[in-house]
Amino acid sequence: MDHFGKVKELLERESVRFVDLRACDLLGRWRHVTIPAAQFTEEAVERGVGFDGSNYGFAGVEQSDMVLIPDLGTARIDPLAGEPMLSLICDLYEADAGREPLRFDPRGTAKRAGSYLRGTGLADELRVAPEFEFYLFKESRVACSGRRIELCLEPCTEGGEDGTSAYHAMPPRDGLLELRNEISAHLEAQRLSVKYHHHEVGSAGQAEIELNFMGLVEAADAIMLVKDAVRRVALRHGLKATFMPKPLHGEAGSGLHLHQRLVRDGANCFADPEGHAGLSKLALGYIAGLLRHGASLMAFTNPSTNSYRRFVPGFEAPIEPRFAVADRSGAVRIPGYVRNQAERRIELRTMDATANPYLALAAILLAGLDGVREGLDPLREDFSAAPLPRSLEEALEALEADQAYLHLGGVFSEEQIAHWIRSKRAEAASVQQRPHPYEFLLYFDL
Repeated sequence: MDHFGKVKELLERESVRFVDLRACDLLGRWRHVTIPAAQFTEEAVERGVGFDGSNYGFAGVEQSDMVLIPDLGTARIDPLAGEPMLSLICDLYEADAGREPLRFDPRGTAKRAGSYLRGTGLADELRVAPEFEFYLFKESRVACSGRRIELCLEPCTEGGEDGTSAYHAMPPRDGLLELRNEISAHLEAQRLSVKYHHHEVGSAGQAEIELNFMGLVEAADAIMLVKDAVRRVALRHGLKATFMPKPLHGEAGSGLHLHQRLVRDGANCFADPEGHAGLSKLALGYIAGLLRHGASLMAFTNPSTNSYRRFVPGFEAPIEPRFAVADRSGAVRIPGYVRNQAERRIELRTMDATANPYLALAAILLAGLDGVREGLDPLREDFSAAPLPRSLEEALEALEADQAYLHLGGVFSEEQIAHWIRSKRAEAASVQQRPHPYEFLLYFDL
């Protein structure tokens, strides 16, 4: 049975009445359009659904006609919908007669990165396991207008004032166990394999959910699905979830740590029992690429102004462009508890969930591969990497100066990167131009 036949069979078996088509916009938010199941035909799939790309951040209104084409392999029954509903993740295409893939499509960029990897012959795929950290609040009120600045966050668990860690806290201190169980059950129902979940360090309601390894595009899809499920389940319980890197001063920040390894013919390319920390020469070159391009890479992995409030010493945040075994203050950690060579991996600790996952994972892969291509070795005494940026503006400046590795294989175009920089510079300026509440405490009576 072909892909469409399998999807139609699923529609009929589950008595689905609506099909939800989802796509990722420029900044990493999902957009969606819903059609009746009766309209979901092979012709409709081939034709796609037209949309206004200017509202997705991809183009001006004068060139905004684009098309959503569903990827039938992503078909899932949405367990959080009010009735049985099928969801499909879409790729983006030009609306002209040639129907070419949209160059700015984030998911298409991730696919090109995977194709480039296979073309190098180094590996078949990048395998990724993401760790999600997030906070849950009973209430969140936010207002920012010309004459009103307000922020009120009410934690859903007590604590946070004494600075004690809530890492792996047990109930009753961990009041989020049942909620995380429910979220994990919904993720498993959508074919996402949960490794584990627990209360994180932040005592004001911080949680972590980690998934098992999967391919690059699949992992980017999973990041979108997890963020969506967390928010929707939390809302069912009257809670607000946020993946902001630093929502609370004095509490641990939230990252999106990325465990990764390259695989060829089913074998782990990062493993070498005779190598440094059990790592192969290829793995060391890959790490060197992540560190060498770390500053520009953060324009994609940490693309919000809030991202850089997380990098504070003493909160297990990566603050140095280095790697080491079991060191959580470096950009890259080698998990010290891994003994099985088949499970050997590295962990990039800089990334956070404000990233567009498709662009970020593509850029990470290209940075690592460039380190391999250039024969870099992070163990050499003369190896160096630029300091990690301390602001979004610094990261964007680094990306302007260091982007040749992103053009390899035509994965990112110069126009695409320039558009990203313009969009993010405007975002950073909009924050810079507004007064900060703490400034009033410092200066209002001067």
